[in-house]
Amino acid sequence: MDRAAIESTIVSVVRGHMRAAERDDGLLLDSTLNDLGISSMARVEMILEIEAELGVLIPDDMLVEQHFGTPRAIVGTACACLGEVPADIAGHLQ
Repeated sequence: MDRAAIESTIVSVVRGHMRAAERDDGLLLDSTLNDLGISSMARVEMILEIEAELGVLIPDDMLVEQHFGTPRAIVGTACACLGEVPADIAGHLQ
């Protein structure tokens, strides 16, 4: 799966968990999940959905703000878990 397909999947999942008011404003890749109105319970559901959609297991130690705080960070984390590893994430996968 290429980065564009991963991004599209994650944007779709994130959009599905946004509150209606924020959905109308649009989703920016650098918006925080807080700004998008995504609750902590919705984040857990979102993680499970992303893992199922992409067929990937995101390690617990990567479920932190740095790797899961914005849609862009989630895309990078998912790419890393699928083998497209940016340097800032590679150390967490060993």
